[in-house]
Amino acid sequence: MKNLAVIPARKGSKRIPKKNIRYLFNKPLIAYSIEHALHCKSINDIVVSTDIDEVEAIVKGYSDSRLKIFWRDKALGGDFISTEDVLINVLKKIECKEDISSVVTLLPTSPFRNPESIERCIELFYKKNADSVSTINEAQLKIGSFNLKTSEFSLLDPETPAEMHKVKPTFYDNPAIYVTKPSVLLKDKFILGAKNYGFMLDSIEGFDINTEKEWLLAEFIAQRKLYN
Repeated sequence: MKNLAVIPARKGSKRIPKKNIRYLFNKPLIAYSIEHALHCKSINDIVVSTDIDEVEAIVKGYSDSRLKIFWRDKALGGDFISTEDVLINVLKKIECKEDISSVVTLLPTSPFRNPESIERCIELFYKKNADSVSTINEAQLKIGSFNLKTSEFSLLDPETPAEMHKVKPTFYDNPAIYVTKPSVLLKDKFILGAKNYGFMLDSIEGFDINTEKEWLLAEFIAQRKLYN
């Protein structure tokens, strides 16, 4: 029973140029995810899948034998390549793939995840005999509509404010951590299986960087060490 962590990092980010190797506070963005994986005792192998030359030096800065770099084929470097395409490519290349029980996907854009949460997601995966486990955040409830032209605001239901405590919370998928059966990836070509379980993160641990504004906020969080 082996747990394989995969950290996908491609070049060519449009919204944040060179995002994966850009320094967030005191180290490259991808270094956060590498260190998260290295701090997890239950992870047996760590693969950084990349086409970025500078990532090699970052990976070589760590002495852990579990950490490897897989150079992507050119076909996997475009804007429309999915995370699943990368994971499947890693599974096809890696040795002793039949021993792998789970693929733990750690996107570099989630620098504030806690390694303990990775361990707990893996634990939940085996405990529930799940096809997959994904991290989630609680959604902010929308209680009204706003007309941009007239500036008119209307409640969806006049009684909503008084009944707010009765409304069940809703959740959305967060890309910080995915744990997936290899068979699900290879057969369904999707990171989430039919039997999927959610693992709750708070808003900082689940923070995902995709824009310059989000990068600035991440700098604020990192500099003040507002994460675990």
